[in-house]
Amino acid sequence: MSDVQTNTALAFHGVEILSVQFETEQRYDNSTPITFDFKPKVFFPPDEHNAFVVIMEAHLVAPTFFSVTVTATGRFELQGEISEETRKQFAHINAAAIMFPYVRAFITNFTASLGTVTGAITIPVQFFQGTLEEFTPPEAVQLNEAQ
Repeated sequence: MSDVQTNTALAFHGVEILSVQFETEQRYDNSTPITFDFKPKVFFPPDEHNAFVVIMEAHLVAPTFFSVTVTATGRFELQGEISEETRKQFAHINAAAIMFPYVRAFITNFTASLGTVTGAITIPVQFFQGTLEEFTPPEAVQLNEAQ
C-alpha cells in the first residue's frame, strides 16, 4: 500500500501598504550609501487556523539626506487540513520572500515619484532566513485576556 500525499495550496491575497513615512533634509546626491533594513513579523489569527498575516517594516536611510519607512501587510491562506506546525513552516519559510517583491516595487515607484529628491531607488534582492518574530496586535491580547 502506498502513502497518499496531499498538496497544501498557499494563497497570497496581496499586499496592503499601511503607512509611509518620508523625511528629507536635502536632495540625495548618491554620495552616501543607502542602508536597507527589513523586519518581517508574523501574526497567526487565533480564530483562523488556516491563515496568517505578515507585517513587514522596511527602513531606508541615507544619513543627512532622507529616510523612508514603509509598513505593509500580506495576508496568506492555506487550503485543506493543516497542522499548526505546517502553518508556521509556510509563514516562516515562504511568506516574507513572497511578499518582498511587492514592497520593493512600491518603494521603487514611490521614490521615482519624488523626482530629483531621491530618484528611483531599486532595492537589492533580500534573502529571509530563520524564524519570523511573532506579532500579536493589542486587540488580540485584549480579546484573549477577556476570555
